[in-house]
Amino acid sequence: DVIPLFFVLGLVFPLRGISTLCAPMTNAIGKPKVQLQLVVLGVLLMVPSFIFAINYGALGLALTWAIVYPVIVLINLVNSIRRINLKIFHVVKAVFAPIFVSSVMLVGLLMFYMTNVIIVNHWFTIGVMILSGAVFYILGMLLLSKKTLYEMAGLFSSR
Repeated sequence: DVIPLFFVLGLVFPLRGISTLCAPMTNAIGKPKVQLQLVVLGVLLMVPSFIFAINYGALGLALTWAIVYPVIVLINLVNSIRRINLKIFHVVKAVFAPIFVSSVMLVGLLMFYMTNVIIVNHWFTIGVMILSGAVFYILGMLLLSKKTLYEMAGLFSSR
């Protein structure tokens, strides 16, 4: 029963990482009001949405989160980028390859999951999916953006 919830929420959680970058950007340039306005907007959009969605149970709440939260993150990101005089094109260019490769990887893993193939047992199958997802992501990034892949690898290297 939890699998659909984790699936829906798993699609939205990466956006939380992006949205947490906006507050330090606008606070650093002395404009904390930007984030306050977006928090108010979030409350005004999320609370009524959740009140409506609660009638559809936990999955309704998760789907509402998956629909409304990306809108708030997009508004927050565009607003914050504009405040620090960064071009949206540069941000899109920086995140395109990781998002595209992740999306293709997700579709491939979902297709594998939907075949209901069990390799030895469930734990081994999950391990194979994790490993194949990682390999696919690395190969995709090598094709589309070696620079980003090397930057990510640098995060894990000891200095």
